[in-house]
Amino acid sequence: MTIATDVLCPQEGAFKLLHKYSWFPNDVQRRWWEYTRPNLLKLLRDAQYPQKDQLPCLYLLQRLLVPYLGTFPVAGRAPSNVTTYGVPFELGWNLLHNIVRIGFEPLSHFAESGVDASNMIAPDECLTRLARLFKKKAPLPKFGRGQQTLAVEFQNGGISAKALFFPGVKSMATGIPPGKLILDSIERLALSGLKEPVHHLCTSLGLQDDGHPTDTAIAPFLLGVDLCTPERSRLKFYVTDQVVSWDRVADMWTLRGKRLGDPQCADGLTLLRQLWDLLEIPEGYRSNIRPGLYFWDTSSQGLPTRHDGELDPVSQEKLSGE
Repeated sequence: MTIATDVLCPQEGAFKLLHKYSWFPNDVQRRWWEYTRPNLLKLLRDAQYPQKDQLPCLYLLQRLLVPYLGTFPVAGRAPSNVTTYGVPFELGWNLLHNIVRIGFEPLSHFAESGVDASNMIAPDECLTRLARLFKKKAPLPKFGRGQQTLAVEFQNGGISAKALFFPGVKSMATGIPPGKLILDSIERLALSGLKEPVHHLCTSLGLQDDGHPTDTAIAPFLLGVDLCTPERSRLKFYVTDQVVSWDRVADMWTLRGKRLGDPQCADGLTLLRQLWDLLEIPEGYRSNIRPGLYFWDTSSQGLPTRHDGELDPVSQEKLSGE
């Protein structure tokens, strides 16, 4: 039977060996591994990844990501921007393209102790290891202009990486709104064919051309880029929305109706509606973008929604949304 074959296959034994003989320099890293490993493995299996592709993903998690997750979170401590709970690790699943993603913020004791207050050391070290893994230099701007996190994506047996930049710190230091910092960064890349899509992106996300929100409930907070040549890199502009409702989510997903004729957009909207109904998300205004939740808190009562517009210089569509 197929099920019996899957259970007894060599890869299944390799999973057990990877866990049994794993070595970590301290209990903190082992605790991170024991928490993240089963969750990633379950997500990979739910996504029906072949077993031969699951093992490299787990090995990457163990050897490259876990050492940079810092202190295991406890109540009242929120060292990271990756999640509302302050946890520097987040799993994601792009259902349309079947991409499993790990978002994480590389941390170290230097950042947690305040010695490296802007957390520049650990991301730089981790990115260097990622670049070595992919055997090419990652074309990123210099660190130190804000906070940053990394993500790895698994698709079709391959692994890719992306970097995400929070402009909040630089905005506080310069007085320039986060939205304008993000738009200025996109403009400096001077990628061909993106001027009009950027304008449509601002309209769809509720932003003026200068990056200021036209809606006070919308707040720009993150820029994501692929770690590849700039000419092929997708750019993702993220915002939070304090008004949580299905109509607002659908409006963002369809880029205010611009993508209604796209079959892929329609399929995604159907899946999103099913997920919305299953989660029974309460609608209403969220008074705090970061409500101070703690690890293991399953409440979603105070969470705002997050949306992004994607600019793709390679795609014919150029602009999409999530």
